[in-house]
Amino acid sequence: MALVFSGNKAFKYWNGSSWVSSRDFGNVKMWNGSTWRHVGIQVGQDIAVTFSPDGSTSSGSPTYLSDYNIYPSSATVTINASIPATWTYSYTNDAPSVSVASGGSANSITFTLYSDFYSYLSSTISLSGSAAGTTKYWTIQLDSDGNI
Repeated sequence: MALVFSGNKAFKYWNGSSWVSSRDFGNVKMWNGSTWRHVGIQVGQDIAVTFSPDGSTSSGSPTYLSDYNIYPSSATVTINASIPATWTYSYTNDAPSVSVASGGSANSITFTLYSDFYSYLSSTISLSGSAAGTTKYWTIQLDSDGNI
C-alpha cells in the first residue's frame, strides 16, 4: 500500500541520517530492520465526502427531509455518504428505529418509524454527518399513521 499524504504542507522525514523538512520526498528512506532503503512516497489529493441527499453546511438552517406513510408501511429516510461518516442525532416525540448508533460511523444511516394499527407516531430528528473535515446537517420529520 502506498503512503499517501493529504495537504500541501512541508513534512519532516528521516532521510537515513537526519530529519528533513521538505515537500520533496526524493530522498526518503525507511528502516526495513537491517538497512535504510529508499521508498516511494506519493503526495495525494485531499479526500472529499459527498452526501445524498445533500445536507446544509449550517446547523442553524439544516436541510429538511420528511416521509409520511400509512399503515402497514413505514416512514423511512436514508442518507448516504461516499466514505464512512460519523453520524450524530437526537430526536423528539416517538423513537425511530436507526441503523447506526449516535456517534457511530457508516456509509449510510436509515431512520424508520412504524406504527401499529390504530396508532399515529411522529418523530423529529436532528442529524449531523461528518467526514473528511466536512459536516452537514439535516432535520428529518417521520410520520407513520395507523389510524385508517
